[in-house]
Order: sequence, then C-alpha cells, then structure tokens
Amino acid sequence: MKKDLRKEIIERRDLLTPDEIKEKSSLIRNQLFNMKEYIECDSIFCFLSFGSEVITDEIIKDALMTKKVFVPFVDRDEDLMYPIEIKNMDDFRVNKFGIREPKSKGRFHLTRLVSRPVLLDRASQKETSPLTLVPGVAFDRKGYRIGYGKGYYDRFFHTFPVKSKIALAFGLQVIESVPFEEHDVPVDMILTENELIRIT
Repeated sequence: MKKDLRKEIIERRDLLTPDEIKEKSSLIRNQLFNMKEYIECDSIFCFLSFGSEVITDEIIKDALMTKKVFVPFVDRDEDLMYPIEIKNMDDFRVNKFGIREPKSKGRFHLTRLVSRPVLLDRASQKETSPLTLVPGVAFDRKGYRIGYGKGYYDRFFHTFPVKSKIALAFGLQVIESVPFEEHDVPVDMILTENELIRIT
C-alpha cells in the first residue's frame, strides 16, 4: 500500500514544472517566515531539498543569518541520521546518490543523559532542540507521512524528541489517509502553498 502510494505521489509531483516548483516553494517559504514557530526559534533542522521536493535553499540561507542551522547526515553504516550544524551554503557536497549532505560530521552529537536523548554542543555542552522541517512523499491531515522507505526520520524522532515538526509539501502531497504503524511518528504541522494544517 505505502509502496504504491509513494510511487503514485512521486510521479504526480515530478509532473510539476521547474517554474511551478519554484513558485509553490516561494509561497511555502513566505508563509514559514511569518510563522511564530520560525520567528521565535533559535535553531532549525532542515532537509536539503532533492528532485521535485519543496526547495529549501532560501530557507536555509535566511536562517543562517540569525539561527543555528542543522542539516541531515545519514550514516549508512549505522543506518541512522544525525543533525549536523552548517555555517554557510558551501558546507555541502553531493554524495554518490546525487543527494546533498554536509561535508563534515560537525561538532554536534546525540548523547543520552539518564534516559532522555538530547543534542549537545560538544564545546559548550549546551542542549539545543531545533525547529524541524520535514520532507516526505505524502501526508494526511492527522500528520502521518509516507517517506522514502528508509525510516530515517521516524528513528530520528524516536531517538531525539525535537520541537515542532513542520512538514513542507505541495498541496498534491496531502491525501485523505496514510497507512501507519505503531512506530510511525506524525508531524505537528503540514505547510503547503495553499494552507497550514495544524494537527490537533
């Protein structure tokens, strides 16, 4: 079921022209910049857009001026995703899968204090909990998502309880119902070019 939905929505999303993707991404970005959650946060964790996803480059550029910015690094040996701090738009490289990732593993790491996982700055040992901007293929109005089938974000959310999880998606990616399992973690909001869906 998920596999078929994933294929269908990606095919529909891929039909968007580059101009349509840019225009819709701009509408999403402008709404995000006016959200209290974004204005008041001091750090964000943002995916690096790929293919026909909502473009996140301008979001990252804006956030770099006033906030700490983290992007995903996937350790395929451990099969885990880590948030890595970047300082500028040159801190990326394209991996063998054609996906951008941070050049360095950075100085932030996940650790466990008692039983509660936190993200610590290795230098200051200060805890940070970034606003998280989430990619995906399809979403429903309960916040459940279909990703790309690897489960990196669900495992990340179980490991590290972040602040508000905002999915960035085009309207065509919001569907009536997403099949979900007990371990799936819903997002808190879905932001499209047409609306902001707050999950209650």
